[in-house]
Amino acid sequence: MKKMKTENGAVSDVIGTIILLGITIALFSVLSGIILSYPFTPSPPTVNLISAIDEDEIIIEHNGGENIGLDTKIVIMLNSSKEEFKAGDHLDQNAKENGFWNLGEKVIFNVTTDSVVPYSDYENRTIKVTVLDKTSQSILMMGVIQEGFK
Repeated sequence: MKKMKTENGAVSDVIGTIILLGITIALFSVLSGIILSYPFTPSPPTVNLISAIDEDEIIIEHNGGENIGLDTKIVIMLNSSKEEFKAGDHLDQNAKENGFWNLGEKVIFNVTTDSVVPYSDYENRTIKVTVLDKTSQSILMMGVIQEGFK
């Protein structure tokens, strides 16, 4: 018997290397897609906030959920006027001791003393409240607490 010699014996090594490179590239693509799609910003805290108006005070109460930082931004809109402040600016001193806005604590914004808009302008006007979390850059609460006529 005569042995047949082939001159393309290294072809299987080249094909095997190409297949191995293809598998590696596909695996890397899948892993990088999974890793890069993961959000790197922190998720917003789960919190229940209640807002109300009591005569000349706008009250926002923490009614459950996670603690919120004192640097949480609160925006009060009166038609075209806007008041912005941090939650820690309007909490009482006892509430500020632990560095958080906790369950049962209230942010009280007095429209007669804290606002640049005269109190008489608040009557029968639409008042909107927005609470923004600085850490996660998300809205924790947004709503109309008084529907106005003017």
